[in-house]
Amino acid sequence: MTGNRDKKTYLNIILLTLLLTAITIVSVWNLNRKCGYYTDEGMTLYLANGHYTGAVTTVPRSDLMDFIHTFVLRDTFGETISNIASMLNEVLHAGNYSKKGTVEWYDAARSMLQGENCWMRGDELYEQLTTTAEKRFQYSQVLINQMLDVHPPLYYLLVHTVFSFFPERYSDYFLFFINIICLLGTCIVLFKTVEMIWCDPAAALLAVAVYGFGQGFQSCAVFFRMYAVETLLVMITLYYYLKMSQKDFDFERKDLFTLAFLAVLGFYTHYYYILYLFLLFCLTLCHLYRLKKPAGKYILSQVLAGFCSLVIWPLSLYHILFGYRGTEAFSRFRLKGLLNCLYRYASEYGRALFFGNLIVFLLFGVFTGFYMFYSLSHKEKSFHGWDLIILPAVFYSLVVARVAPTVSSRYIMCIFPIVSLVFAGMLASVTKALSSRTKLLLFAALGISYAVFSVLLTTPDYLYPERKDARLGISEDREKYNCLMVATEHYKGFPEALGLSAFHQVMVLDADDIDILTEKQPDDESREIVLYLDEKTEQDPVWEALSRIPCFTDREKTLIASDIPGFKAYLFH
Repeated sequence: MTGNRDKKTYLNIILLTLLLTAITIVSVWNLNRKCGYYTDEGMTLYLANGHYTGAVTTVPRSDLMDFIHTFVLRDTFGETISNIASMLNEVLHAGNYSKKGTVEWYDAARSMLQGENCWMRGDELYEQLTTTAEKRFQYSQVLINQMLDVHPPLYYLLVHTVFSFFPERYSDYFLFFINIICLLGTCIVLFKTVEMIWCDPAAALLAVAVYGFGQGFQSCAVFFRMYAVETLLVMITLYYYLKMSQKDFDFERKDLFTLAFLAVLGFYTHYYYILYLFLLFCLTLCHLYRLKKPAGKYILSQVLAGFCSLVIWPLSLYHILFGYRGTEAFSRFRLKGLLNCLYRYASEYGRALFFGNLIVFLLFGVFTGFYMFYSLSHKEKSFHGWDLIILPAVFYSLVVARVAPTVSSRYIMCIFPIVSLVFAGMLASVTKALSSRTKLLLFAALGISYAVFSVLLTTPDYLYPERKDARLGISEDREKYNCLMVATEHYKGFPEALGLSAFHQVMVLDADDIDILTEKQPDDESREIVLYLDEKTEQDPVWEALSRIPCFTDREKTLIASDIPGFKAYLFH
C-alpha cells in the first residue's frame, strides 16, 4: 500500500511539474508579445530603482531631512509635538488633501520634495529605471520613494533586489521573474489546498489548469506590479486557515507565529490584503466561539501582527487615512453606484476565467450558491471549511468593487485562484463516486480543453498589441535628437520612460508648465528636437509658447509618425 501511495505521489508531482511548465511556456509567449507599458509599470521602475521626485524628468532640490527641519521640527520638543498635532489636524479636516490648496503646508512640502523640471540626459533617465554599480541594494532610497507614494514597499524592495544583480541593464524578464515565481507558487499552494480538502489530486490538477491558463493568471504574469505577490500571500493565508479548520482551530505557537507573519507580509505588500484577512479573522473567531475554545492567543497574535506592521512601516496609517488613495477610497465607500460596479467586476471575473463570458460566470455563481445551500442543509462533510473559502473572497470583491479607484481586473487578481478552487472542489464533490482513473481522465480532458480554448480565445491585458508596429518617424538613432514631451499630466511620461531615455536629452512637462522652457534650454541647442504633444492638450497655447523659445524658433516643423498612442510627434529641424 505504501508503495502504491508513493507511486501516486510521484505521478502527481510529475503531472503538476509538466502542467506548471506548460503554464510557464504560455506566460513567456505572452510576455514576448508585450509591446508597451501601463503608467503604473513605469512607476514600478522609478519607485524601485530611481530617486523618485514625482515626475519623469525632475531633479530633487531637497530631501526628507529638509522636510523635517522645515516643516516638523521646532525649538523645543513640546513645540514640535504641538506642531505635528496641528499638521495632522489640518489634514484630518481637509478631506482629500491631494487637491491643491487644501492644506498649505502639504502643498509647499510636496513642491519642495518633488524637485524641479529639467532637461535630463538620456543616460541619467535610464539610471532612474535601472540600478548602477553605486545604487545597487540601496534599500533606503526605495523606502524614501514609497514615503512619497501610497503603497507599502515590499514589492519594490523585491524589484530593486533583482535589478541590483544586473546593474545598468533592463529586461522585462527581471520583472517577469518575480511574477512567475509568485504565480507558480500560487499554483502549488492551490494544488495542495484542493488535495488537502478533497483528497483528490485530479481535481487539484484541474484547479491549477483552470487558473494557470486563464486570462487572469496570464494578465497578472505580464503586469509589472505587486499583484502576483499579493495573490501568493492570499492563497498561502487561505491554505493555512483551512489547515487550522481541519484541526478544529487548535492553534500551536508555530501556527500563531505563521499567521502573524503572513499578516505582516500581506500588509507590507498591498493594503487591500487587509480586507481579505479581516473576514478570515472574523470567521475564525466565530468558529472558536462555536467550538467553545479560547480566542485570546489568536487575537493577540493578530493584534501584534498589526502592531509590527505599523512599526515596520508607520507611514501605512498615514497612507490609508490621509493619502490620496486612502481618502479617495473612503469617499467612494457608499451604496450609490454599487450595482454598476458589481456588474463590471462580474464581467472581469468572466474575462479572467470564463473566456470573457459573463453569463457563464453568473451561472457558476448561481450553481455555487445552490451547492452551498444543499451542502449546509445535508451537513455534508465535503462542505467543511467552505465558509472560509467563499465568504472572504465575496467580501473582498464587494468592498473592492466600491473602494477601488477604477474597475480593473488587477484589483481582484488575488481572488482568481480561489474561484478555480471552488470550481474544482464542486466537481470533486459531485464526481466522488467515480474511480480515480476515470476521474483523472475526465478532469484531464476538461483541463486540456480549457487550456486550448483559453489560449485561442483570450488575450491577456497589458500587452498593448496595437503598439507592435508603432514607429517614430526619425532614424532609429535617437541619441542624435533631444526630446520634449508635453502632456496633460506628467504621469503620462512614466510608461514611455524607457523609450525617452534613448534620446540625448529629454524633458517631460505638463502643458501648464510650458513657459519653463523660456528659462531652461537643452545643453546642445543645435540638435534637432522631437516634440511629443498630447492630443488632449490645448494646442494653440503650446504653439504660442514654443514660438518664444530660442531652440524652437526659426526651425522648420514637420509632422512625423508617432510611436506613442494619444500623442502627435513633430520634428524641429
